[in-house]
Amino acid sequence: MAAALLAALGAGPAVGATMVPQLGGGTAGQSEAPMKHADVTLVGSALVVRLDETVPTPQLRSLAPEDQFDPNMPWAALEGTNHNFQYGWNPSGFWAPPSGAGVWVELLEATPGLLTYEAIFPVSGTYDPLFGNSGSSLRWQWSGAMTHNAYAVVNPTRSRYEASYRVYIGDATTGEPTPGYEPAEVTFQWVADVPLADFDDDGDIDGGDFLAWQRACGAGTLTADDLQLWQQQWGAAASAVAAASVPEPAAGGLIALAAAALLVARSRRRLRMR
Repeated sequence: MAAALLAALGAGPAVGATMVPQLGGGTAGQSEAPMKHADVTLVGSALVVRLDETVPTPQLRSLAPEDQFDPNMPWAALEGTNHNFQYGWNPSGFWAPPSGAGVWVELLEATPGLLTYEAIFPVSGTYDPLFGNSGSSLRWQWSGAMTHNAYAVVNPTRSRYEASYRVYIGDATTGEPTPGYEPAEVTFQWVADVPLADFDDDGDIDGGDFLAWQRACGAGTLTADDLQLWQQQWGAAASAVAAASVPEPAAGGLIALAAAALLVARSRRRLRMR
């Protein structure tokens, strides 16, 4: 037993695997996740998009802590994210846009922090940023073939993410809408693990959780350790999302107030321990 204990103490951290991305995101085993297609067709002069509602809402998943992507591969852009590829743009029927035009997808609205990368399938594609990611255009010209882009979030701070798109016929070069064709709209949704510091149970981490902590700390149900967790997760959210939604007081004042509250809570705990 002593030999086994010494061996365990001498062992270093777990050595992870170099992974390839999975359709369902995360670790090995998610390659069998079902595709969730947005089938696109042209009926007369109107585009129609039908989302496969038989497939459950995809989940944004991360690699296991010890695993990583090959830094020399395009999908290394997903390192450190929760990601998923299940949504796919898919042609339905036999049709084509008019000469000189293409099918475009335009982002209308998205949950802050949601990133998109161009991919045909998890292990193929450019992984170029799309839909405002890294300053990219909000418009993207779809090839007309089945395409599963990568959707990712760094340090998820809410339990649900979504993006709404307009699909339209537009000039193949400029992306300007072609007159006479009716666009379609569709919304993609994803779920993520509920953040541990979501004290007010509204699905995100913001100033409301600090106020909830204040009330719960007074009642003895939350502690200084919980406040420190909120500071860490809210800080990660603020860095991942440029325009984090935080109620008054403003971000700087809120952080200072939280730091002061943490000192007070820890001082009270020390006094109780004496």
